[in-house]
Amino acid sequence: MKLLLAIIGIPAAYAGSVLKGVGSANPGVVTMWNEICSVMPFCDVGTAAPVMIGLKLTFSILLFIGSAAVAVLIYAAIRIIISRGNEEGLTEAKKVAIYAGLGIVLAILADAIVLYAIGLVNLAAA
Repeated sequence: MKLLLAIIGIPAAYAGSVLKGVGSANPGVVTMWNEICSVMPFCDVGTAAPVMIGLKLTFSILLFIGSAAVAVLIYAAIRIIISRGNEEGLTEAKKVAIYAGLGIVLAILADAIVLYAIGLVNLAAA
């Protein structure tokens, strides 16, 4: 469950830092809180939660775009093979492959821009 939540990108509430000392006199509360934090993926994130959400979201989008682009490139390769020298089919398949390659390049550039912006926000917050 913890891995699934981490992949999906759902961060835990930052209540970990707020409630860490609550009930410290009662060992049952500490045990309960440790059990909760062992299941939740980002228990002690605190104010870095927006950055972590941005990183997870960017990674997920890049993974989806990359997977789709690879599938389209495979489709274009099959179209090139099937065209058997037919110029019209060959040029159409080449266009599809070029557009898929451009999609990959744009996705990588967008990811780099988002990571740069997140880095600037982190520098401004520090």
